[in-house]
Amino acid sequence: MGGVSERRLSQTLKALERDGVVDRKLVRSIPSHVEYSLTPTGEVVVDSLGELLSTIIEFSPRFAAARPRYDEKQTQAQENPER
Repeated sequence: MGGVSERRLSQTLKALERDGVVDRKLVRSIPSHVEYSLTPTGEVVVDSLGELLSTIIEFSPRFAAARPRYDEKQTQAQENPER
């Protein structure tokens, strides 16, 4: 997996397994390997994250439009500090 070290991936998968988000299954074959699958809880989490991502994408133009307004307020506050 590009960009993620084996150690970090292993730590993350163990944490997700501990939290009940994924199930781990050792497949005894030659060579043996491990398969991960979502638990019912994991499926709910993934669905919820998908909804959150959709909302973020939907509102991203509003976020972008808010930034210049905020920056302008900050500039004005620095130029005219209230005492």
